Amino acid sequence: MKSNGLPASTKFGWILVGGVLVGLFFGGVFIGGSVRTFRHRTEALGRRLISDFHEEYNSAQLEAEPAQTTPELAAIQQNRPNLGKFNKLESCQIKGYIEPSSVRAKCVSVLEKGKAEESFVFRYYADDHRLLSYKATPQH
Repeated sequence: MKSNGLPASTKFGWILVGGVLVGLFFGGVFIGGSVRTFRHRTEALGRRLISDFHEEYNSAQLEAEPAQTTPELAAIQQNRPNLGKFNKLESCQIKGYIEPSSVRAKCVSVLEKGKAEESFVFRYYADDHRLLSYKATPQH
């Protein structure tokens, strides 16, 4: 005997819809947590890589031989004579990307000769976090 007048197939349909909605909810919570974790991890990595770059920026010898020049040193040799040594990071937006696997940052830094907008692109693959691109533009 049917107590509420709905056929058994309709009850099953509503149970199925309810199950799918619960699954979507928990799936969304899981994915949201994964995205948030990825964002925090890439921001922390980006801050560390930028800090390491600025340490090298300030300590690098600008008279290195061309054969010994790394991309980091080439960027430093090009920018430090005009901008001076790095003092502090004023602001920074860091984003991680899955494809291509990279960490990108746009920062405003205070250097000896004024402020500059810096843009960084680091590789983000396993233990390979090398600098792929660096550009510094003085702000007036």
